[in-house]
Amino acid sequence: MNGLNIEMKTTDKLNSFISSLGKYTDEYESILTDISQRLPAIENQIDDNVLKAKKLLNFIFSSEIETTDFSVKHELEQFHLQLNTALETLKDSEKIDNMIFSELRDTIVISNSAMDRIKEIYNISEDLKVFAINSIVYSQKEGSKGKGYQIISGNFIKLSEEIAKGTILINDIGIQMNGRINVFLEEIDTHEKFIHDNILNVSKDSQKLVDISSNSVENFAMILNDLLSRIDAVKNPTYNIMIELQKQDIIEQQMRHLMDVLADIVHIIMENEKLLDLSPESKPGEDEKENYRNISTLLKFLLLTTEKQMDRINNDVLSMINNLDREFEQINYAINDVTSDKKLIGQLVVSEKSEENKASIINLIFQAPKETIEEILVNLDTGQKQKRSIISIFSEINNMVQSEKKITSSFIPVIESINNLLLLARIEQARNSLNISYSVDSENDVFSQSAFSDLGKIIEDMDNSEALMSQNLGTINDAFSNQTNKYAKMKEKLESSFVILEKTENIFMENYNSVMNITDTLSGEIRAYSSLFIKLRDLHKELNQKINICTEIRHNIEKQLDLMGGPMNLNECQFRDTTISKIVEKLTVEEERTTIASEFSELEIEKSTGNSITLF
Repeated sequence: MNGLNIEMKTTDKLNSFISSLGKYTDEYESILTDISQRLPAIENQIDDNVLKAKKLLNFIFSSEIETTDFSVKHELEQFHLQLNTALETLKDSEKIDNMIFSELRDTIVISNSAMDRIKEIYNISEDLKVFAINSIVYSQKEGSKGKGYQIISGNFIKLSEEIAKGTILINDIGIQMNGRINVFLEEIDTHEKFIHDNILNVSKDSQKLVDISSNSVENFAMILNDLLSRIDAVKNPTYNIMIELQKQDIIEQQMRHLMDVLADIVHIIMENEKLLDLSPESKPGEDEKENYRNISTLLKFLLLTTEKQMDRINNDVLSMINNLDREFEQINYAINDVTSDKKLIGQLVVSEKSEENKASIINLIFQAPKETIEEILVNLDTGQKQKRSIISIFSEINNMVQSEKKITSSFIPVIESINNLLLLARIEQARNSLNISYSVDSENDVFSQSAFSDLGKIIEDMDNSEALMSQNLGTINDAFSNQTNKYAKMKEKLESSFVILEKTENIFMENYNSVMNITDTLSGEIRAYSSLFIKLRDLHKELNQKINICTEIRHNIEKQLDLMGGPMNLNECQFRDTTISKIVEKLTVEEERTTIASEFSELEIEKSTGNSITLF
């Protein structure tokens, strides 16, 4: 075949192009549909991220406890109140303890003083015994006149031995009591130092702990707010992508129209194969020449229309791909920022079992307060054990003092007997004119009134010491019982605060993990789009390469038309009201009508009423 050189292979090329365009359109539709179907998932992920982050923020800063939720800020405030209350309770207890322990020390001093005077009783009893023995010797020299005095002196010896036995018992008790008193005083010193140091440490660390935990909450919330804003920033490009994808149906419809036009071209070529094969050398008749110009003009119109529309569609597709790429790049930037914030938060929120936990948010917000509560509770138990030991030792000392009192009380009838014997001795001495001295030496009279009044005073001091000891024991027992009740309430509140802090920590970690996990899901969803955009660009390149076949055929037709007198005016073409009219009627998209109208003004194509077909 010569003529327009329109061979079978040309129609094959066109059919191949139609097939490729159909395949491209289907793939294009599939990819964009895939993207459009994934967008709601991304939006849901974003909304879930924002919701979880806001929930975590609300959980951190809520000022009230609801029935099922706890507030980090509220629970920290409650802990701080409990900490201050515990501190004030400990300070008050320390003041009371210092006052009571001071009185106990004074009581011990008084008791020791009374104990020391027991030695005087022993000395008196020994002097009495020496005097009695001497008196017996003197009275024996007097013969029968001294018989009565010997009997009296023998009773003096018995009474002095009785007093000596009592003082030995008291002295033994005193030795034991001195040992317990030393332990008692040491334990008081240890307890006072322990309580003072404990209060000092709690006072020193409490405000620092409050400040650090509050600042840690604020810092974490600041980073979480930043994460929230970055997640929220993904929404704007996602919305732009949805708007951009509204062009999908418009472009797809134009491609379908082009496939119809290409099918018409193939049909026309195949129906007019012989006519289109005419050449100038064959000298066609006027009728054949006119038909040739009509058909060739129609083919030129169809091919040129296809080229222009295809070129514009290809540019629109490329523009849409670039716009989508740009928006997804913004999303990727935001996701990378989210990932960075997540890593930063991840570095701050360290596992509870981690050894490098002291500077973590979880430790500063939850673990440190819980450790403080545990430390206070342990110290309370230690302090109470110390105080119970002190009271137990003081009770032992009190029992020893009571034992001493019981023994010294037995001295009272002995002293009365001594006084009676002393009276009888003086009577007997006067009656028998006995020359017996009442002094064991030249200065001290063992039976002087002052000696026995001193003995009575010693017994009275022992009674007073025992009464004071019993009174102080009752006082410290009452104070300790009162403190025990206060400590029990304080421990109950601290333990409750500990449980709530632990529960708050668990809820906090659940919310935190939820935010982190859902962020990973969102990142994975975004990354899945990269392969879709690669496919879109590959399809665009393939389509761009195949458009040239229409240009090649058109150029061939135009050369033949020039030889036959050139193309006809479309309004004069015999296909104006059939094929051309059908093509124009299919132009439902504004872009199509504008493109043809700009190239073929003689058709006077009116603008369409709209140019968008909304996909969503």
